[in-house]
Amino acid sequence: MKEGSELESKAVLELLPIVCPAAHLILESKHFMRFDTTCEAILGLMATYYVFHIEYSSKVLNALLFIQTMVLGIEDECTQGCSSVVAFAEAYYNHGHSAGYLSCTD
Repeated sequence: MKEGSELESKAVLELLPIVCPAAHLILESKHFMRFDTTCEAILGLMATYYVFHIEYSSKVLNALLFIQTMVLGIEDECTQGCSSVVAFAEAYYNHGHSAGYLSCTD
């Protein structure tokens, strides 16, 4: 990430598997948290959006709604109105997967 660049979203998850086996959460261009696993990083990112009431960036909206719905099991008017999340969930369940949510394991 370039120093001094303008961020559309205030929360950014930076995964650096080649440089180091850790993930770092960048909040308002400053290092905020470090995670040891991808699962912890994703949960930390989603918790940061929730705790600080940060609106999802339009650039990553569908991805975050997918995580919110399929991994965390949280559905709201936004997730129900997102056609790509609804289509994925329907296809997932129609192909024999049991009701429930994808697990977040490493």
